[in-house]
Amino acid sequence: MKSIQEAEKKISQCEHVFQKQEQLSQSILTSSLVDILYRRYELCKRKLDCTEQFRL
Repeated sequence: MKSIQEAEKKISQCEHVFQKQEQLSQSILTSSLVDILYRRYELCKRKLDCTEQFRL
C-alpha cells in the first residue's frame, strides 16, 4: 500500500515537472522568434530558387 502511494506521488511530481517544461518551451518560441525563423526560411527559399534558375 505504501509503495503505491509513493508511486502515485512520484507520478504526480513527474507530471508537474513535465507541465513546467511545456510552459517553458512555449514561452521560448515567442511570436518574434517565429517571425525571424520564417523570414530566414523565405530567404533561403529565394536563394535556392535563384540557384536553380542559374543552373538552367
